[in-house]
Amino acid sequence: MAWLMVAGLPGRSAWALGRDTVLGEELAFGAESMPEALRALGSISAIESEIMLTVPDIAENGAMVPVEVDCRLPRTEEIFIVVASNPNPLVVRFTIPDGTQPFVSTRIKMAETSPVYAIVRAGGRLYSVSKSTQVTIGGCA
Repeated sequence: MAWLMVAGLPGRSAWALGRDTVLGEELAFGAESMPEALRALGSISAIESEIMLTVPDIAENGAMVPVEVDCRLPRTEEIFIVVASNPNPLVVRFTIPDGTQPFVSTRIKMAETSPVYAIVRAGGRLYSVSKSTQVTIGGCA
């Protein structure tokens, strides 16, 4: 997991495209590997005690894996869900409006057994937590 700490795109502004389009996120959603997706999002620090990630230990159907992220970090701006072994690892991005509780619940597709990462942008920094989920039937064809 050491590569989580050194990810970054030198010389590139993550906010280069203006209003609702973020260059780093466009690159991250198109990424074909976990390190590539994380480089596009920026550098990440681990802070597991402030982010609760709930995914099943075993998912019988990779097409519908429930995921919940509950964050206690102040000034939470965004929550990303990333699956390391998916063809495109960045699965979803949630924008958290000011004054709302940073909690999301969704179902995702997983190609195979893999760690699932919750990446949170809070106060301009990125934090992450992960949990491995075993998939019996893959959901990404």
